[in-house]
This record gives sequence, C-alpha cells and structure tokens, in this order.
Amino acid sequence: MLKRFFDSALIKFALAGVVNTLADYSVYYFVAYYIFDADGHNIAKGVGAAIGITSAFILNSLWVFRQNFMSEYGLRHTRGRKRMYVATSFGKMFLTYSIGMALNIFSFSVLYQSGRFPEIVCLVAATAVSMVFNFVFTKKLVYSTKISRR
Repeated sequence: MLKRFFDSALIKFALAGVVNTLADYSVYYFVAYYIFDADGHNIAKGVGAAIGITSAFILNSLWVFRQNFMSEYGLRHTRGRKRMYVATSFGKMFLTYSIGMALNIFSFSVLYQSGRFPEIVCLVAATAVSMVFNFVFTKKLVYSTKISRR
C-alpha cells in the first residue's frame, strides 16, 4: 500500500517539488541577502524559480513521468530526433514553468508587499499556487503520451 502511494505521479511530483523548492529557496535567500543586500526580493525570486525549473525538468523526466518520457523518447530512432524530442520537451516544460513562475512571483509580490504575512508564508503560498498549475500543465502538455507517432 505504501509503495503504491509513493508510486503515484502526484506524490512523486510533490516530492520532486520539495527538492526543486529547496533549490529555489536557497538561491532566493542567497541572491536576496548576499547579492542584493535584502533589496532585490522580486529579482531573487525569479532567479530561484529559474533554478527550480531546470531541476524540475530533470527530476520529472527521469523519475516522476519517466515511463511517459522514455516511451516517447524511445520512439525516436535517430540521435537527432531524440535530441529534438528532449529539446521540445524542455521547451514545453520551460513554457509551462515560466507561466508558473510568473504566477509564483505575482503571488509572492502581492502577499509580501501587503506586509500582512511573514516572508516564509509568502514563499510557501506562492509555491502552492505554482505547484498546482505546474502539475496539471506538465502532465497534460509536456508528458502526455497522446503525441502523434510518425
């Protein structure tokens, strides 16, 4: 039962998200407090989220949606077509996560600038908004197996 729970795509996505979020937050705090000296919160959030996107593509392709990714990858017989598939998949992931990142930054900015919430609450809430968006669109757009097979 526990194995089936951890085999769920949503659970794997959430666990991968923890890793991506730790990368995001670590970069955020480093950029915000060591590079901009606590004045560049929005820029720092964007840089952290961009690192998270790259981490997400790697983890989602190789672990969360591995079966979908590898079955589609295996359909391409030439090296060039395989590279094109990976590049196209990354492009779709980048587009999806860029929109998610915009939602993340917007949510963070609204909450943080309101002054009513601690910084960590703003970070967690912004992450939750983008996580829901990213899961739905990653599953349907990036790793859908309904791609035409040529």
